[in-house]
Amino acid sequence: APCAALAATGAAALLCADAFSGLFHWATDNYGDGRTPGLGAVIAAFQGHHLAPWTIAHRPFANNVHKICAAVLPLVLLAAAPSLRRGGGGLALFFWTVFLNAQWASQEFHKWTHTPREQVPALARWAQRRGLILTPREHGLHHRAPFDQRYCILTGACNAPLDAWRVFRRLEYAVWRATGAEPNCWKLDPQLREETIRSGFR
Repeated sequence: APCAALAATGAAALLCADAFSGLFHWATDNYGDGRTPGLGAVIAAFQGHHLAPWTIAHRPFANNVHKICAAVLPLVLLAAAPSLRRGGGGLALFFWTVFLNAQWASQEFHKWTHTPREQVPALARWAQRRGLILTPREHGLHHRAPFDQRYCILTGACNAPLDAWRVFRRLEYAVWRATGAEPNCWKLDPQLREETIRSGFR
């Protein structure tokens, strides 16, 4: 039972991490710019990636993930604090440790989808073939204007259901109704804008 609980918690953490990577990717692709307070540099990097996606393949590991690690480390320590006070760990700590560390891993998995196959580590190629991590084919579906789908970059497992359920269109519609702000994908595809607004999601 403990092993089953651990496996289930790990699987849930990875699934949630994949979904979160998609939510964050969608938000930074579609809203804000380089001048946005706090996240300007991140937003500019995500949006600029569409113009020159191959450049990510030339980043060394530390350069590619260090900013995410800097954000993740204090959050891991924050998640661990209650367990350290009481002694021991627990499934909650395991969940957050996996979830948070999966965020920097997703950036490296993302990089490998843009890296020439012969330069991708053998273990990563093995994992890609089995769908354990994001594949070049899956991520390639995102790199089609207006960049409105396939946002998840850890394993890509959540991409199909999120797109099928039109989760990001629903979020865009909600943001537009609440603030009037239009996502970049609407600006690139006026038909997508009209179809989303017309749907109403009632």
